[in-house]
Amino acid sequence: MPTRVVLDVTYFLNLGHNQPYESVGRSKDLNQADPQLSYDYKAQLDRRVPNPFYQILTPEKFPKQLRNQSTVTIGSLLKPYPQYGRLVEQSIPNVHTRYQALQIKAQRPFGNGFTFVFGLDYNRERREEFYDELDRFNNQLTWQDGPNPRERVTLGAVYELPIGRNKRVLANAPRAVDAVLGGWSLSGIYTYNSGGFLRFGSAIVSGDPSLGNPTRERMFDTSKFTRQAAFTRRANPLQFSGVTGPGYKDLDLTLAKTRPLTERLKLELRMEAYNLTNSFMGANPVVNVDSSLFGRVVAQRSGTYGRQFQYSARLMW
Repeated sequence: MPTRVVLDVTYFLNLGHNQPYESVGRSKDLNQADPQLSYDYKAQLDRRVPNPFYQILTPEKFPKQLRNQSTVTIGSLLKPYPQYGRLVEQSIPNVHTRYQALQIKAQRPFGNGFTFVFGLDYNRERREEFYDELDRFNNQLTWQDGPNPRERVTLGAVYELPIGRNKRVLANAPRAVDAVLGGWSLSGIYTYNSGGFLRFGSAIVSGDPSLGNPTRERMFDTSKFTRQAAFTRRANPLQFSGVTGPGYKDLDLTLAKTRPLTERLKLELRMEAYNLTNSFMGANPVVNVDSSLFGRVVAQRSGTYGRQFQYSARLMW
């Protein structure tokens, strides 16, 4: 490309077969009651009855708290093994995934005091998941769009400021002036990730809940959601096109200078700024339809921070 820029364009496709359930954040529980029973009998399953395991055998042969409960709910006795909790079977290979991405990389080799590298990843992910608890009970997987961010952009660059002796500006500067103003370089990294898709629990959703201009106070159209009646099967999609959490963007800059003091001794000065724009990087909004904060971003993304400056001096020999 012009100015010696090297452009690399890649189409990446991955077809995953027989991956474990854990690869999509799920595990296979062998001790589930049929959810259809709760749809049919509703609150009747919450009625308490005498516990058939009360004080049975000895604590050594029948440990845990179930033997000490005089009554239990009818629903808890409808599990295949009511005397146990969850019975999780790990690493069962039955999940299929699809991932494809357009990846663009542009890089300029260092020349005339400047270099940069740019990367773009635009992807689409689909994977087999359990749509709801009934599908999980029946071990029925269906294809769903993945919730991960679709776009990722990274730009890194280094620029040697053309100031100081033998540079375009102040090329014949006195040593004292060059010691202060010459030899500085500026480097930075800009990162952007689009927001991940939001996933909702059971609710009645009328229409498209996406917004053209979401804000921290209203990331999606909350008026489209109403509470779903108890003991009814989920009917809404896991996620909606265009309904995502806040994106992530960050700009870090470093101004540095290395100054020879003697033949073997050098002084390095660095001034570093993290999140220079002081951007708020919000976590996903509240997605519980029963919450008074539904649709609002109320926390900062884990691992992020406000603007920070760091100054350092280092002797190198």
